[in-house]
Amino acid sequence: MAMNRIPGRNIYVGGVIAVKNKSALSKANITHILSVLRINQPDETFGPFHHHCIDVDDVGDENLLEHIPTAVKFIQSGLDAGGSVLIHCAMGKSRSAAICIAYLLHRQPSVLTPQSALEIIRQGRPLCEPNDGFMEQLSIYHQMGCPDNVTDHPLYNRWLYHREVEGSVACGRAPELNSVLFEDEQPHMHQESTERVTEIKCRKCRLVFCPQHSAIRRVKAKTLQPS
Repeated sequence: MAMNRIPGRNIYVGGVIAVKNKSALSKANITHILSVLRINQPDETFGPFHHHCIDVDDVGDENLLEHIPTAVKFIQSGLDAGGSVLIHCAMGKSRSAAICIAYLLHRQPSVLTPQSALEIIRQGRPLCEPNDGFMEQLSIYHQMGCPDNVTDHPLYNRWLYHREVEGSVACGRAPELNSVLFEDEQPHMHQESTERVTEIKCRKCRLVFCPQHSAIRRVKAKTLQPS
């Protein structure tokens, strides 16, 4: 089917073809459409609907995390207004399912996991299967506690850091880390002491050569006085 309803919720997941089936959209009381793909369709296609687009490709290293809070807010606004929401990508399999998982996690962070949320979605649309990279990001989002602000969270910045480094290594270039917060530039989670954190880093690229847990603090030996 072009789109399927998530059990117990006025949320539908589908492919891009679902947008063209106006009668089905009307029958499902769709008022909000969330597109999760790099779309190239005229605005009049979404004329009578509230529409929001997330420009992402279906690849594992695409940054889906940064878009989750806006997507969740958009979905909730449609439901609060008494309508139904269609979340679609190209095939209704990976990107749209990932965003739907994020919404379910945000609503029940202490009850659901990314996998259990996916199983709920599959009850309505069995073909849903986000790529491994998106599932990893959803796991990080869940570890954060599904916050309204993702980009200021230490876990997000750590993930962004590793993503940038891995991309740089693959391309054989130095990392471009101007937008990344480092360990000495961000608040630490669960820090129990005010002791200064020491790490050995490259002065140019700021890459950590020796993390704190691998460093041995040098203690100056006391000189023993002869008795």
